[in-house]
Order: sequence, then C-alpha cells, then structure tokens
Amino acid sequence: MRKYSAALRIISVILIAVSVILYTIFARSGTIIFITFFTGIIILISNSIFRYYQTGIEGHRRAARSRAAITLSVIIYIIIIILLQVTSARHNIKYDTTANKRFSLSPQTKKVLNGINEEIKITCFFSETAEEKSASEDLFKEYTYLNNNIKYQFINPDRDPMSARRYGIDSFGITVVESANGREKIKQITENSLTNAIYRATQIDKKNIYFTIGHGEKSVKNTQNNGISALAQALKSENYNINELPLATNTAVPSDCEVLIVAGPTRDILAPEKDLIDIYLKGGGNALFLIDPVISIPRITDIVSFYGIVIDNNVIVDRLGVLTSGTYLTPVINRYSDHPITRGFKYFSFFPQARSISKADDPGEDYEVNAICFTNKKAYGERDIDLILNGKTRFDEGIDKPGPLSLAATSRVLAKEKFGGYTKQNRTPRIAVYGDSDFLTNKIINLYGNRDLIMNTLNWLARERDLVSIRPENQLVQPVLLTMIEGRLVFWLSAVVMPALIAIIGSITLARKRRNSESN
Repeated sequence: MRKYSAALRIISVILIAVSVILYTIFARSGTIIFITFFTGIIILISNSIFRYYQTGIEGHRRAARSRAAITLSVIIYIIIIILLQVTSARHNIKYDTTANKRFSLSPQTKKVLNGINEEIKITCFFSETAEEKSASEDLFKEYTYLNNNIKYQFINPDRDPMSARRYGIDSFGITVVESANGREKIKQITENSLTNAIYRATQIDKKNIYFTIGHGEKSVKNTQNNGISALAQALKSENYNINELPLATNTAVPSDCEVLIVAGPTRDILAPEKDLIDIYLKGGGNALFLIDPVISIPRITDIVSFYGIVIDNNVIVDRLGVLTSGTYLTPVINRYSDHPITRGFKYFSFFPQARSISKADDPGEDYEVNAICFTNKKAYGERDIDLILNGKTRFDEGIDKPGPLSLAATSRVLAKEKFGGYTKQNRTPRIAVYGDSDFLTNKIINLYGNRDLIMNTLNWLARERDLVSIRPENQLVQPVLLTMIEGRLVFWLSAVVMPALIAIIGSITLARKRRNSESN
C-alpha cells in the first residue's frame, strides 16, 4: 500500500504543478486545466488522510503527520503562486532596468496622461499581418498601464468597411485617436505622434484660423468644385475654428488668430490691409499665402519678400502632367525636402496652373527659409505669359526658369529681437507660400497627397506638431525580445520549476532519512 500511496502522492503533485504552469503560461483557464488541478488536490488530500488512518504505530503516525504538513505546505505554496499570478495580471508593476530607459515613456507623455480624466479611444486600421501591429500594441499597453481611460482596438478596413467609412479611412496604417472633445488621425505610431494626438483630441479650446475675403479668394462656404469647404471641414475635424475675415473693415487682425490664410486672391490687397498683416506677422503671427499665376499682387509680394521668399512671375510647364492629368500646366510634385511639413512624405501632389516660389538669394541670418517641394528636372517656368494664354509654350534658354522648380517655401524668424523683442506669446513669425490655390479645392484636395500636404503645412504654422517634443530613443542597446509565452516559460523554468525540483528532492531525501531512522 505504501508503494501505491507514494505513487499517488507523486501523481497528485505532478497534476497540480502541470495545471498551474499551463494556466500561468497561457493566461487562460479551461476544462482540462480545471479538472487536472482539482483531481490532483483531491488525490493529494485523500491520500494523506488514508495514510494517516492506516498507520497504527505512533512513530509512523508522526511521520504521517509530518507528510501531511508537507502536503499542506505544498498546497499553500501553490495557492500563493496562483494569487500572485492573479494579482500581477490585475495590478501590473514594472520597472525598466535598461540603461537608456528604452521601455519607459517620457516625462512629457506621463504628464499628458496624468491629466486625462476622460475615455480616449484609439482605433488602428491595420491588417492582421501588418509588421508594425505588434510594436504599436506594445506602445498602447504602456499607455493603458499609466491611464486605464485609454482604450484601443485594431480593425481591418477590408473586413469592417462600415467602421472605415465612419472614420473616413481609405487605406491601411491610419490610427484614429478620439475623445469627447475631438478626433485626431496619425499615420505613423510613435510615442511623439501618439501623445500629440491625445493632447490635441482632449483640448477643449480650439485654435482659430481666419480666411481673408474681399479679394476674390476661394470661399470656405463654397461646396462646388472650385470651393474649399472640404478643407474647412478637414480643419474642423482637427480641432480648429474656421472664420472669415474682411480685412478692409477691421482695424487689426484678431488677437486669437492662430493662422491667417490668403487663399487664391484674384486682386491685390489694399495698402491699409498690408499694414494690418505686417503688424500681425511682426507680432509673432503665422500666415499662409496661396498665390495663383497670372495675377499681379505686388503688396503680397512685398510681405513675403521681407521674410526671404520670392514669388516668381511665371507659369510652370510640366510635360509629365500630360500623362497624369491630361495637361502640361499641372505640375506633378514628386520630390520633397527634409522639412517638418514634408519629412517622410511619400505621395505625389498635383497643382493645376501654378507658379514657382523661390528662396531669396540672401534671406539673411535672421530667417530660416526652405523650399519644400519640387518638380522634376524637365519642368520649367514659362515667363512669357501671353504665350501661355495663347496655348503655346517653349523653353527659352536664359529667359525661362529651368527645372527642377520649387513650388512652395516656408520662412521662420529665428531671433525675436528682429522686431524689438516683441512677439505673440514670445514666439517668432512663421509663413508659408504656395504658387497655387487650386490644389486644395473640393475637386482635387483628396487627390493623392494634396490634403496631407496642406494639413501638414497648417499644423506646422499653428505649431501643433510642437506641443510635445519627445527625445528619440537611444537604439544602441539591442534587447532580447521574447513572445509572451516564451517569457512565461523562462520565468517558470528559472523561478519556479527548478526551485520546486530542488525542494521536492530535498523532501524525499529527508523522508527517507526519517524512515530509515524509524526502522532502526
């Protein structure tokens, strides 16, 4: 009977250990694990009781009590392990031991997350096999660990087209961050982009954008093909307020104006209006000028030239445009500079009837001027406007401007002392100039990269991308990455199984010594 009892005891311990290990590794319970665990417990307890009552000698009774105490200790040990597992699953406590804190969120992100008291929903439109899905989910878990108001989900647009249509998603790789106050979209999931998106989505106070009117500008209220109501809607979805501004009837640009937009005027501004824009910019304002070709705008030209940007008097001719849009007067932009607006930009953009925008030869050390998008080498700037109007064109060496041509430029004042030290909110002016306004009309704003290009520009002007500046991670340390199951296997083998084996072997050795001493 002793042999059978010992065998049953070993079997019960094995059943209990296997069920606990399987549950902990796979983080799920099941019928087999449940039956295995309680079968082992029942066998262990029944065997101990049976051995106790079958033992008649007092010395053997003491040994049975000793074995029962050991059995009880094992059961308590197992219960403690289970409780620790459940507690760790519900209250995850982590400590980053890497030298460069690779797996820690920045203090800026922690500050933003600590201030969130409302639910933030993150919806990722990825395919199941997307390479970035795993890394993105790891980042989301860090956010949810710091704030349980953060919720996330992954959706395949092909399998759930209704959700994709609801969010206006037409491609993979887009992530939507939304709260009760707003909604943000990001294309690349990094700590910097995600924290900024959460910050913007939770802001109650919206920034104001003003569109000038009264000079033939394109209207944000016009829903026809030549209007820009789609742009206005896109800006509203990114937490901007849209306003129209008749400069001629105002004594100043409103103090809450974050970005002033002059969208395709067909007439030049008046001298008093020019003064208002000058005062606004020199006070730390931001402005976007969208200037079509074949239009005389000397006062606007004077404004932007002060910041090192030249509005060229030409019409861009691009033979490649014939293949894409059916006309050589639609430049195709396929090359961008390394600027915050266009960094990593991978889309073509199209500009129907555009002029080139250049960087001044010597803008001065107080300005940071950048051309941000370029045509191909075969495009050129036709300076004979009459020739273009008659439907003819040719490249004249020494007269026309050879390609590649820049079609947009930005300028940022580096020193606030430039204007006597006074700037709006202690900031320096920023301006952006495009040689076309048609590219953001309702008809083609959603064509390839047009919409993203103008939205990036406005966000740069409004400094929306600078809300949270997060230091890039140091990639010098290359950690060993394990899957969830691999990590749990390593933990159980090193922290539980090996110590348990040593304890079992020690218990068996001690029991044999006691048995031998009792028999003697």
